[in-house]
Amino acid sequence: MLAKKKVILIGKKNAEGSCSTAIKVNDHVYFSGLVCDNTDLEKSFEDQIIYLLDYLKYALEDIDLTINHIVKMTIYLTNIDQKHLLDNYLERYFDDPLPALTVLGCYSIEKNANILLDAHAIDTSDQDFELNPCLGCGDYCGVPQL
Repeated sequence: MLAKKKVILIGKKNAEGSCSTAIKVNDHVYFSGLVCDNTDLEKSFEDQIIYLLDYLKYALEDIDLTINHIVKMTIYLTNIDQKHLLDNYLERYFDDPLPALTVLGCYSIEKNANILLDAHAIDTSDQDFELNPCLGCGDYCGVPQL
């Protein structure tokens, strides 16, 4: 049976509901429904991005991980035209290769937030592996190595 435990986070930053903000299952950590608190919703879109990425960063540090352990994110935006701003901040917060990313435009988000974030991190501290760039393009495109 998989060992599943709730990750205790300081303050509740997720959208209201009956689900956990974060769950750790073995080496995997799943964050769901992260939005700004009601008191932070008056912040600009960029300030909300910074708030959520900082929150993820500190929450992961609390369980001895870094933001670079995130391998997949799904982000919902009420204004998809602001995706370029999001991209700029992701490049500042993450080392290469950036996590896999899905960005969706939506009509509304709980608490009238402008951005909602889900993330999946993997604890690789006890694993030995090396990520090598593609032989064809020199980037981390996912093409298997020879």
